[in-house]
Amino acid sequence: MVSSSTLVVFVVASLALVAIPGPNHLYIIARGMAQGRAAGIASALGVEVGTMVHIAAASAGLSYLIARSEVLFTVVKLAGAAYLIHLGVRTLRRRGGEQDAPGAGRSARCAGSSWRAWSSTCSIRR
Repeated sequence: MVSSSTLVVFVVASLALVAIPGPNHLYIIARGMAQGRAAGIASALGVEVGTMVHIAAASAGLSYLIARSEVLFTVVKLAGAAYLIHLGVRTLRRRGGEQDAPGAGRSARCAGSSWRAWSSTCSIRR
């Protein structure tokens, strides 16, 4: 049985961690404020789908296999690095000149927000 003092410390620490927004929440808030409610909702859905992918991978034992296999870990690490390089190059090519008018291309922005949220959540090592 867990002592009451340990339980109190655990509950306080858990509440503090829940109250502090993490990178996923900041991403959702930023997308929602910059691109509207639909983009924020799409980002939230993408983050949650990415979280479900993590849960499914952990349930299937993939996290354990990747942690134990140096080759698999290196492959995943290099794939993540390649994705980040791709994002950086794409951002540099844009140079901020491709700004849409308010409301223009909203469905495309929402789909992009959902995809970015999903891919960033899946690529974060937990």
